[in-house]
Amino acid sequence: MNRLDAFPKVLEAAVVRTSTGGFFTLCTALVLVALLLLEFQRSFIALDAESHMSVDAPATAREFVDVHVHITFPWMPCDEMDVHADHNKGETGFLTQEAFEKRVPREAELRPFRKALGKAFQYPLQVERADNRRQSRETIYGCSIEGRAMVPKVAGDLHFWVPKPRVSSMENLGVLAAMFPGLVQVDAVPHNISHAIHSLSFGPSFGFMSSALEGEINIITEGLAQYQYNIQLVPTRIRNNGRVSLQTNQYSVTEDDMVLDVMSATSDRYHPGVYFYYEFSPISVEYHRNRGGVMGFLTSLCGLIGGALAILRFIDTFAHRLLRKKH
Repeated sequence: MNRLDAFPKVLEAAVVRTSTGGFFTLCTALVLVALLLLEFQRSFIALDAESHMSVDAPATAREFVDVHVHITFPWMPCDEMDVHADHNKGETGFLTQEAFEKRVPREAELRPFRKALGKAFQYPLQVERADNRRQSRETIYGCSIEGRAMVPKVAGDLHFWVPKPRVSSMENLGVLAAMFPGLVQVDAVPHNISHAIHSLSFGPSFGFMSSALEGEINIITEGLAQYQYNIQLVPTRIRNNGRVSLQTNQYSVTEDDMVLDVMSATSDRYHPGVYFYYEFSPISVEYHRNRGGVMGFLTSLCGLIGGALAILRFIDTFAHRLLRKKH
């Protein structure tokens, strides 16, 4: 049995203790404590996430998505802005204006424009308006719109628009301006739908998920325009330890803008505004988040202790031999 002993003993008289050995022993203890805490946090507090893709189940009639929007228009008055929504089930205008708060922007909501334009940012905006052939000066303080809406889980659109563009106070002036460009003038400052998107989400947010349009800012420099965001929604489920704890939607987006002439802006088809067109992907994503457990913790702990002791023992032996050669 003595020959089978894999742990040979060293006589106490042959043991030599050195100051370098004490230093590395202290370092070993500190490293092991730090690794122990990190492994405990990883195994019992943090969750390991794995993603899986699958075909999404067909939406039911009772399935709705909670949409949250916060957008600021620095040069559009609130009394001229409306919120509207349509979806592919044929229902239109089902949103209530009370679901969205319209107010004058706060300084924090104007900060993206000040950062982007610097001293060129004019706020509030002073404009000249023609009313009954009289010129009047108007101050525009902008509009910040924020709210939530429950929309069916089908393709649709949500838009912040100007339903009745104020092109001119003179009857048929828009038609004349289109027929005789340069001879007829419309309002000196048309509707400017420059905007900043502070947040846009389709469902609850989660820690590691980010909003593609959060912080997006677009400055319109060509007068009347319609800005469009085409959004592809990906249904997403978060499973913690096998249980569905959150159901939401991630999205990707492409952008497009359309410059409107006077004829277009006064028609029923095109209106100045910001349009969000969204549709749902048939593919869904599931994140499975699980903790390591006791067995995983013990296995990792043994590996950490063995590896740390082996590496620091090697460093201690090398340092001891190097010091002996110098002496």
